Amino acid sequence: MNEDPDSPDTPYVVPLDEGTTVAQVGGKGASLARLAAARLPIPPGFHVTTAAYHAFVAQDARQGQILAAVAGFRADDPVACEEAADKIARLFVEGVVPEPISEAVREAYAGLGSGSVPVAVRSSATAEDLPEMSFAGQQDTYLNIHGEREVLAAVRRCWASLWTARAIGYRLRNGIPAEDVALAVVVQELVPADAAGVLFTADPMTGATDQVLVNATWGLGEALVGGQVTPDTILVDRATGAVTERRLGDKAVMTVRTSDGTREVPVPAERRSAPVLTDAQAGELARLGVRVEGLYDRPMDIEWARHDGTVFIVQARPITALRTSEPATEEWNDTRHGDYLWTSANLGEAIPDVMTPATWSLIEIFMAETMALAEVGGHRLSGNIAGRFYLNLSVSAAAAGAFGLTRLFLSSVPQVFGRIPDTVTIPPLPMSRWELIRATIPPAVAFRWRLLPYQRNLDSPGGRGTRPLRPGHRAGGRRDDPERAGRPVARRARALPPRRQPAARGGRPLRQQRPGPDPGQGARTRLRGGHERAAHRPAGR
Repeated sequence: MNEDPDSPDTPYVVPLDEGTTVAQVGGKGASLARLAAARLPIPPGFHVTTAAYHAFVAQDARQGQILAAVAGFRADDPVACEEAADKIARLFVEGVVPEPISEAVREAYAGLGSGSVPVAVRSSATAEDLPEMSFAGQQDTYLNIHGEREVLAAVRRCWASLWTARAIGYRLRNGIPAEDVALAVVVQELVPADAAGVLFTADPMTGATDQVLVNATWGLGEALVGGQVTPDTILVDRATGAVTERRLGDKAVMTVRTSDGTREVPVPAERRSAPVLTDAQAGELARLGVRVEGLYDRPMDIEWARHDGTVFIVQARPITALRTSEPATEEWNDTRHGDYLWTSANLGEAIPDVMTPATWSLIEIFMAETMALAEVGGHRLSGNIAGRFYLNLSVSAAAAGAFGLTRLFLSSVPQVFGRIPDTVTIPPLPMSRWELIRATIPPAVAFRWRLLPYQRNLDSPGGRGTRPLRPGHRAGGRRDDPERAGRPVARRARALPPRRQPAARGGRPLRQQRPGPDPGQGARTRLRGGHERAAHRPAGR
């Protein structure tokens, strides 16, 4: 068989097991042909080759119009890609499939069986399913197609999907010339699946090859591939076929056949949390996956479907970007940096749960942008302990002591953080007044300069802040009669009374009040070298 897709000797349609090259039947088609030739369980079908695509776009100069539509566009210009995709789609929708192609497709479809056989019509691009790239999901698939007329319409829609905005952008980013791509179509009998899923012959997250990972859900596989359902996840030992781990998903919806296609329907309540596969069935799938991997000599991503207990392979492609090293880890335990008293009081409402790495990154950025300094004398002001955000009371106490304010600090702690248990002491930190001044003044000055643009914005006309008083103006009043003089009246702040020391309970000054129990405050933990020495969590929080 001549393998040049543009050769007049290249057929428009070939049997499923005869599609030997990517140039002729695309990446997906070539993979299925390889599986079919190995007598693996593949639904019967045929290929509409790239020769048919080339013949269609050569008609009425469509190829030139397609290349003109995408010429000059950049991958980072999604609007331009959308405009190009819409323009190209019209060329396929309004075009007529040449009769030699239509006749070949009708004949091959009739060979699948008498009557209106339901089929799956899948795109297969020449740049698809390559080991170093991932084109999965960029071209269209149509399920439960009935009749010659609908099959031809689905073939034309598949051709058009070669030029979606997403596909155009991906090829541009990866340096694939527009004139080098073409699209074949795979037509297969539709498996009326009662269950379907995906299996990976290596763990795509860790790269581990000693286990096979199986995802399974009810009905056809489109709900799973489209991310509309949480499937069961099963880990199977490659060597023994035994299930080593099983996590049941909440399979809320499933894809089912209808008279004119497919649709998603709710899964009956009794099946939502029921396992889709038995241990024996999962082991059988894993062994099938290992056979497929042996044909390609590399880890594979395999879509499967089950009907009446028989498993079929629907697609198989190499796993792209497989991790080859262990994922990076980070220890969250700032107690290892010294002997401090940490507290999470007054933080629980703002950050109530264990932080994710993304949340912790955002908090670090926020603290860097809003705090003048993150540490004093090598001592951190805040920390991450087991994923929770803490403040370092030891540093605050040492800073207060350097300026002779220890009593004031201790008397204010219950009001701000809650009572420190009697069995817990604040570890002393050596910190002098001059050391503190040298450590804080430079970053404080730099921080003040960073705030100046915001202050100017607040003080400017039209800003949201309060403008300062002008000489000669009374707080809350005006000098003489500015309206009569034609001068605008500015908003002015009322003079604030002198700051008073806050009164504590019982009317005594705060500095005279002895620390006492305060059940309305949060928790703190005394940690030395990563170990909890004492903890206090009052009731009611």
